[in-house]
Amino acid sequence: MQEQKKAFDNLEQFKKSNLRDTTHLTLNLGEQQLGDEGVKDMSVNLSKCTELSHLVIYIYENQIGNEGAKSFGQALGNCKKLIDCKLWIYQNLIEDAGASYIAAGLCNFNLITSLGLSLLKNNIGDEGVYDIGLALSKCQNLTNLKLWLHTNQFGDKGLSAIIIGLNSCDKINDLGLSLSKNKITDEGYEKLDQCLSGLTNLKSLLCVFSDNEKLLKSREILNCKNIKVLTLSFCNQQIGDEGVKSIGMSLSQCTELTYLCIFICGNQISNEGAQNLSLGLGYCKKLEELQLYIQYNQIGNLGASSISTSLKNFTQIRNLILCLQENSIGDNGICEIGLALSKYKNLTKLKLLAHTNQFGDIGVNAILQSLNDCNKISHLSLSLSQNKITDEGYQKIYQCLSNLTNLISLAYVFSDNERLLKSTDILNCQNIKVLTLNFCLCSSKQEDFKHQRKAFKIKRLVKLLKYG
Repeated sequence: MQEQKKAFDNLEQFKKSNLRDTTHLTLNLGEQQLGDEGVKDMSVNLSKCTELSHLVIYIYENQIGNEGAKSFGQALGNCKKLIDCKLWIYQNLIEDAGASYIAAGLCNFNLITSLGLSLLKNNIGDEGVYDIGLALSKCQNLTNLKLWLHTNQFGDKGLSAIIIGLNSCDKINDLGLSLSKNKITDEGYEKLDQCLSGLTNLKSLLCVFSDNEKLLKSREILNCKNIKVLTLSFCNQQIGDEGVKSIGMSLSQCTELTYLCIFICGNQISNEGAQNLSLGLGYCKKLEELQLYIQYNQIGNLGASSISTSLKNFTQIRNLILCLQENSIGDNGICEIGLALSKYKNLTKLKLLAHTNQFGDIGVNAILQSLNDCNKISHLSLSLSQNKITDEGYQKIYQCLSNLTNLISLAYVFSDNERLLKSTDILNCQNIKVLTLNFCLCSSKQEDFKHQRKAFKIKRLVKLLKYG
C-alpha cells in the first residue's frame, strides 16, 4: 500500500477527515482541555485507522481520566499493523484502570518495532503498571523502547512486570527509561539493574534519574560491555560528590562507548566529585562524541584539571560539548582544559560554555591555542564572558575566530560589554556563513537591542539567528 500521511492539531478537523487508508498519522492535541469526552471523540475516528503503520499522538495535559483512557485503549486495539508508535499521554488523571485499558490496546501491537510511551505524572499504581509490563512482553519485535513512567504511584510489584516485559523483548537495542519518583525499593532497583545488564543486544541506553534513585549504585546497570551509546540525566538532583562517584564507577565498565552524554548540572559537585568522574571517563577511550553538562557546581581549578586529564584520552573525538559555566574555575583550570582540547585533531564540532568563572587572559590564551590546533572545526559555540578577560584578551578571541579557516557556523553568547560585532576581524571574515547570537547574559533589553542592531548590519551572512 502506498504511504498516506496526515497530521492534525485540531480535533474537529480530525473528526471530519476520511482516514481509512491513512498509514502515517500525527495528532498534536496536547494542552487542549479535551477531557474524557474529547478523547472519546478522537478515539472514534482513530478506531477507523486500521491501516496505520506509524502513529504519533500528543494528548498530554488534557485532564484525561479512566473513561477517556478506556476509549483510547479500545481504539489503539484496532491499529494492529503499527510498527512505530509514540504516545505522549503525560500529566493527566489516569489511574490503574485507565492504564490497564491502554495496556489492553498495546497487547495487539504484534508487529511493533519502535514504541514510545509517556505516562509520567499521572496517578498509576502497581496494577496499571503491571498490565503495561505484561503488554510489553507481547511486543517481541521491539528494538526501540522509550518508557517514561516517573512520578506515579507504583512500586516493586509494578516494576516486576516491567522487568518481565524487558526480558521478553530481547531484541531491544535502544532503550530509554524514567521510573523515578515512585515507590520502588532498593531491592526493586537491584532487580532492574540485573535486568538491564542482561539485555545482550542493548547498544543505546538513556536513563533519567531523581535524587533518591538507587539505579546506579550496584554498578550492574552499566556492566553491559556492548553499550555504545549512553545518556544519563541527573540535573538539579543534589547527588553531590558521592553520587558522581557512583557514576564514575559505572562508567569504568563502559569501555565500548562511542557516544556519552551526562547531565549533572546543579548538583553541588566539588573537585572531589570531578576527580571521581574523571577516573570513570578515563576508561571510555573509544568516544567519538562527548557531552558533559557540569555547569552550576563548585569544581574549581582542581576539578577542571581532573576533567582535563580524562579528556586527553579521547583522541577520536569529533563532537564535544563541555558546559562549565558558574564553577569558580580560574586560569589554571581553564589552561588545563585548553591543553586537553589541543589534542583533538579530528574535532569538527565544539561547544564550550565557560562564562561566569574566574579566569582571565592567561586562561583565554590556552583556549585560543587549542582552537588554532583544532583546525578542522566547522561548527563552534563559545561563551567566555563574565570572567576577568581584558579588552586585549577579547581582541585575541576575535582574531582567533576569524583565522579558523574551516569555521562556517559560529554561535556566541554575549554579555553587556562584548565587542564581537565591532571587530574588523569578524566583520571581514569570509568563511563564517551562519552566526547565532545569544543575548541571555545581557542585563537589559537595551543592551540586547544594541547588539542585535549591529548584527543585522552584517549583510553577507547566509543566515542570522538570535536568541534572547
